Amino acid sequence: METPSHLVFLIPVAAFLVFGPAIWIFVCVVLSVLGGWRALAQVYRSTLPPSFPPPRNLWKFQSARFRWGTNYNGILTVGADDAGLHLSVFFLFKAGHPPLLIPWRDITAVAYRGLLFSGRTLSFARAPGVTITVREPLARSIAAAAGAAWPGRG
Repeated sequence: METPSHLVFLIPVAAFLVFGPAIWIFVCVVLSVLGGWRALAQVYRSTLPPSFPPPRNLWKFQSARFRWGTNYNGILTVGADDAGLHLSVFFLFKAGHPPLLIPWRDITAVAYRGLLFSGRTLSFARAPGVTITVREPLARSIAAAAGAAWPGRG
């Protein structure tokens, strides 16, 4: 028996609807593991309720380089207040990426000078081996918001 021609087009559509989201979620989770977001979330997962007001200083659609060259280009929301550094991702990338709140006392920031840009590389006391490098304009904004708590003076 031959498959009706209208069903032939439905098979790839159905496969995409079933497997597309599963593959997307898998890729997001793998990136969180490779980049170190999962390691950060194990110790710095934000416990603030979603209804809690965001920090006064909030920068959306930011970019940063995480561990092992994992780039988060234009999908980060970065916040800074007295409590620490707030990090979250654009909603399409939420799988494997819970919001983070990292206290300033756990952050070390050192200057970074690369071939294409300069910035600050952040490392974390309770997540050794995980680094986040942000470009200098964002680092200056975070430092201004953090005030005396900013760990990267100089």
